[in-house]
Amino acid sequence: MTSYCNRPRASRVSRRARLATMSHSPWHRLNATLTLAVAIFAVLVACASVTDVFHACAPTSSMPFMSRSPIVRVVDYERFARVADSRDEAVVRLEVDYDLSSCASWNTKMVFAHVTVSWETETRGVNEATIWDDAVKFDRWESAESKAKKLRKQGVIRAKYKLRSVDERLSGRGMEVKLRWAVTPRAGRIWRGETSTSNATFPVEYLNVGGDGQRARAAPRTPGMP
Repeated sequence: MTSYCNRPRASRVSRRARLATMSHSPWHRLNATLTLAVAIFAVLVACASVTDVFHACAPTSSMPFMSRSPIVRVVDYERFARVADSRDEAVVRLEVDYDLSSCASWNTKMVFAHVTVSWETETRGVNEATIWDDAVKFDRWESAESKAKKLRKQGVIRAKYKLRSVDERLSGRGMEVKLRWAVTPRAGRIWRGETSTSNATFPVEYLNVGGDGQRARAAPRTPGMP
């Protein structure tokens, strides 16, 4: 009678011992540690990403006391001609004056800026091409002053990529110049923005030489353009 009554209690004790042994095995401990580490890392990444939500990116010119808005405009043509495949081709010079330092924070890994030109045609609607770009990368512990200096650009520069039409003439058409940027954080999603900086008109007559009287050099093709 006594052994019958004690048998369930003994089985309960042995079951508890087995469970305790299983819960404290090396694999279970490793699994619990990794789960906790991943959860903490996810919380830290989320917190770092949230800080960029409240970070305002407001590009200006490098001399805000003269002009608050960034300046990017076409000031000259090194080449504007009708090429062999019946397309118009242009190589331009740009005046740039912008400050993207407000877009960088402690969480910023890279800021990519590029200039686009858009124009409208009867058959294709709005056409757009990238004619210049600049990728600014930062070290992990780089100071705010160093970042701000890298993100200021001022002067007259030659477009990196030539602009080419698809099947219609560019001469006499209106164009819109835009400055675009993409901010890549170390943690979180990429932030993008753009601003229209100027409007102009393509020349009515074709030009085969630049303002210095020298024949224009060939420029790299615009990515994505024929």
